[in-house]
Amino acid sequence: MTFYWVNQGRTYTDAVSIEALWAPERQIDKNGRESRPEHWRLMDDLKPGDVVFNYSKAGLMGYCRVLAAAVDESWPYSRPSSYKPEQGGKLVAVTYQSAPAPITRSILLANEMLKKALRTGVTPSLVERSGENLNQIYLCRLDDHTLPNLLFAALGLSAQFSDTSTPSKSKDAETTQKRLVDARLGQGDYRADLVKLWDGECALTGLSLLPLLIASHIKPWKCSSNSERLDAHNGLLLAAGVDRAFDRYLLTFESDGSIRTKLPPHELSLIGIPSLGGELPKLRALHAEREHYLRHHRRVYEAAIERSVATTIT
Repeated sequence: MTFYWVNQGRTYTDAVSIEALWAPERQIDKNGRESRPEHWRLMDDLKPGDVVFNYSKAGLMGYCRVLAAAVDESWPYSRPSSYKPEQGGKLVAVTYQSAPAPITRSILLANEMLKKALRTGVTPSLVERSGENLNQIYLCRLDDHTLPNLLFAALGLSAQFSDTSTPSKSKDAETTQKRLVDARLGQGDYRADLVKLWDGECALTGLSLLPLLIASHIKPWKCSSNSERLDAHNGLLLAAGVDRAFDRYLLTFESDGSIRTKLPPHELSLIGIPSLGGELPKLRALHAEREHYLRHHRRVYEAAIERSVATTIT
């Protein structure tokens, strides 16, 4: 088990709501040059069972336990951001444990032992040379073995778990958490349910090569309740190109399964949606339970189109 610290700033509440950590994969300067800072690269090092202390604008909030290794994921939050899709991103599923009250930076750094350990025992460097402020980084590893106990003591939380344990939960809660993690990653029972529901074929094109099919949510994870996240009717099994376009609201589906999109036919063909005799394929196996989720997707699609038109006009 390895211990880390994450600076989440204003995204802390968003991250808690989707039970995840997220960071861009790379930064791109104005000349198009790419780089990957160490504090983002560390997302790849997180392993199940690792502990990450959570710091936000309010202070040290608590900690989270890592449930699964990092997966590729674009900006997962609903709040506006300067993030660009070409930056990529890494998402790590976690479970959060909050402290009774946040511990402010001034209180943390008033403890000389803790302050020294945070200055010298963290990679990359967390505390500025002045010793009064924190560096603007995302994730760092706690190399000083005294730090975890000092931080748990400051939070007033118990550190009673073994290297192989997960946060204390009932068996039913653990099972539900595992299903949620699998559903978030498009794996496990959730993917199996969608493969069965769609007869192992893309819901739109009929492609049957399973390695190229994505188990995708219609109503996004960040907007869904736990029951909606696990509901197979909130899912589509889609070919990778179709899934990406659907996820980015470049297309949506009407109640009769027909495609609504601003993409020209040749672009649709390039992402795997053929036009046969001038007709586009329709979504198969429509159910009333799925229409509820499709309505939500159409509303977001319409809002995205309106924003695009407004941007073009201005």
